[in-house]
This record gives sequence, C-alpha cells and structure tokens, in this order.
Amino acid sequence: MIEIHQKLGGELRFQVFSKEDLDEKGDPKAGVTPKLDTGFNKQIITDSYFESYVGGSTLYPLNAFLYLGVGTGTAAATASDTTITQIGARVGGNIGTNPLSSGSISGNEITQTLEYRFTQGAIIGTITEVGIFQNISGGNCFMRSLIKDVGGTPTSLTLTSIDFLYVTWRVKTIVDLSDKTGTITLGGVNYNYTLRPINWTSNGVNPSTGTNIFGALTNSSAQTNFGMLVARAYNTQTLVATSGASPTSSENDLTSTKTQVVYAASSKQRKVSWVFNTSQANLTGGVGLVVFANNIGVEMGYQVSFSAVSGGGRIPKDNTKTLTLSLTFTFGR
Repeated sequence: MIEIHQKLGGELRFQVFSKEDLDEKGDPKAGVTPKLDTGFNKQIITDSYFESYVGGSTLYPLNAFLYLGVGTGTAAATASDTTITQIGARVGGNIGTNPLSSGSISGNEITQTLEYRFTQGAIIGTITEVGIFQNISGGNCFMRSLIKDVGGTPTSLTLTSIDFLYVTWRVKTIVDLSDKTGTITLGGVNYNYTLRPINWTSNGVNPSTGTNIFGALTNSSAQTNFGMLVARAYNTQTLVATSGASPTSSENDLTSTKTQVVYAASSKQRKVSWVFNTSQANLTGGVGLVVFANNIGVEMGYQVSFSAVSGGGRIPKDNTKTLTLSLTFTFGR
C-alpha cells in the first residue's frame, strides 16, 4: 500500500476595533492598535470536517470553512464537537480573493489565511467560543475553539454596539516531503517503490491553481480524488527533485480514469486507484515512474518510481493488460 500523509492544524486571532481605527474599506489604518488583540492561539479542526472531506466523493476544502459564528459555550473544545452555542448571525470569510494568494511556504509547511469580519454592532454581548461552518446556518461545526487571551487561557470578549470584531484563521498544512519507500506486488511480481512530492516549492501555494493538492484552502473548485485528477506514466525510473517539474522522458502516457474505495467511517483514510487501460501506458521497456497530479501541464502532486525487486526492471505493460495503481491518503492533526 502506497500511503500519503498530511496534517492539518490552525490558529485563531481575535481583534476588536473602533470605527476610527478603520479606513473606508474596513481595513485597519496603518499604525493602529486594536482595542483588543488576543494574538494567535491553536484551535481544533473537528472530526466532522475529516468525515466530510475525506469521506466525500467531491471535495471542497475551502467551501467547508465559509462561515464563522461566535457563541457563549465554555466547555473545552474537543475533536467530536459539532456545534457551538451561537449568538448573532454567522459571517462569511474573505473568499472573494483566493486565500492561496496570501499563503506562504516554509520547509514542509503551508500557511494560509482566512479573515472573518463582523460589522459594527453585529455582535452585542459577551462571547467565549467560536466555530467555522460550511453553511450560513445549521450544519456541523468544522472548527471549534474557546476564545483565549495572549497567554492561551480561555477568556471572554464583551462587545458593544460600537465594536467591530475581526477574526483571523491561520490554517497550516504539514506535508511529508521525505522519500517514502516500500514494496508492492503487481501481476505476481514484487516492486520496490519510492514516493516523493513533485512541483512543491513552485506551486505549493499557487493562487491560480484551483486544484491545489497540498493546501487546506483551495478555491471552490472540486477536489475530486484529493485534487489529483490525472496520472501520467513514464518509462524512466529516475525521480526529479521535490521542487522539480515533470520528468523528461521519451515516452509517457496519461490517464484520468480513477475510482475511490468506499470510505470507512472515522478512518480519516481513503484509497484512490488510477487505471491505465489496454491502449494506455504501453511504453517501450515498461512503466518506470508515475506522476499523480492536479492537471496536465502544471502537474503538482506526487511521483512514484518502480523497480522490480529481482533485477530492477520496470512494470511490463502492453495492449493485452490493464495497470491499476493505488494511493492511500491519510489525514490527521
């Protein structure tokens, strides 16, 4: 089984502004100090999110986090939370501009940001918790946290009719960039494989790419099969660098035929298989490497090389055979 592991986490920041602190667009003026600023504190992405995202057939990462609500609950946040004790209406995030444009990469971590702005007096009263939802009302809570002060201690915010509340959610995706090796059996033959990300640094936070397979916050394009829409087979067995583009090879062939194994509830794991039919990937010398990618040309995703345990040969493929290759995606915190 060839596995891909990805972790998701995040941090929340609460800021309260007065009208004179903001310009005509609602942005804080240069040099302004908010009336209150909690700084960033860690929060929990709930099991409900993983069940929706990993368990779905058509996946919308950003759409899962469209609306933020605040409430009065004081119980510590847990992974099993599904709601909050909400007051007032939910507010939509800054989804008008692709959040990938505000993302950054450091090492193996992508950081992306969404901001939720409550207008003046939209929330009046004392609040203690926050939740992020897919729906403007109802539905499960996909992120929940108590409001915390700069030291990380749960606290409350008292808002009046003159206050603006801005909440910033900084979500982090941790991707394993190291080579992963193992052995699989195809047609009764054992093959050593090596899996490695491809096109990581150049496209890991690409605002023009709707099917970013790495970032937690892509645009609203469907992330079918976790964003890897195609598989391209090559006869080379040589992996390119993690930051590199697709291999240069004299022979390659493409398939977009794929299936997902039925999701096992609570597993946070999903298997996807790509099939090269009898007319595809019939490469001279066999298949030595496959790139699983977001689309033709950009090809941001993962590359896997194959070498027979006995003799180091490629995977033989001709017009009498189909070739099925599977990846198992595992998500966690």
